[in-house]
Amino acid sequence: MPQLSSDALLGLFATDILRAGLTHLASAITALFTAIGVRRFIIMGGFALAVEPPYASLLTEEIERLGCVGLTDAAGSRAA
Repeated sequence: MPQLSSDALLGLFATDILRAGLTHLASAITALFTAIGVRRFIIMGGFALAVEPPYASLLTEEIERLGCVGLTDAAGSRAA
């Protein structure tokens, strides 16, 4: 197994923590979509804006992992 630098290990740790926290948000989004059909969500706040690309990607992955399908925009790209 290759040795990882301390920065790489810290990045993996931060991603794991972020993914664990996003599980709850993804569950709520899935519940709203399933219950009343809300299709577009706006995620805002300083943290979400600061880490936007990985945050949005990880959130979308978690929503898909939970089995929520149909959250796409008109162009067919993934949306969260």
